[in-house]
Amino acid sequence: MRPFPLSPPKLNLDPEEYGEFVLPEVKEVSPEELQAQIEAAFDECWGGVDADGAGNLGADDVKKVAGEVKAKVNGAEEATEINEEAFDEAFGEVAKNEEGNAEKDAVKAFLVANFAKL
Repeated sequence: MRPFPLSPPKLNLDPEEYGEFVLPEVKEVSPEELQAQIEAAFDECWGGVDADGAGNLGADDVKKVAGEVKAKVNGAEEATEINEEAFDEAFGEVAKNEEGNAEKDAVKAFLVANFAKL
């Protein structure tokens, strides 16, 4: 006899008792597929943030685009949080104009190169 509060109940090792449990299929994404998804999501998000059509964005707007792109690629509804330290470190290396804004192609290359860190 085992005292219940002091020992856990015995588990039945018969898998038939629990029915069939199937793990969800996890799709592996190749780097090329990931880059294509990032670029497609970037093109969708860019127009919403660059409303004036200037073709360049400041750091805060790039963070917003990065959060939206990350959400779209991961299948989330709302923009996700961005790792601030990784963003600031990586964004410092992006080519900027005299106003400190980054061009569209530079931002796209930045997101593709640093997507996993953000």
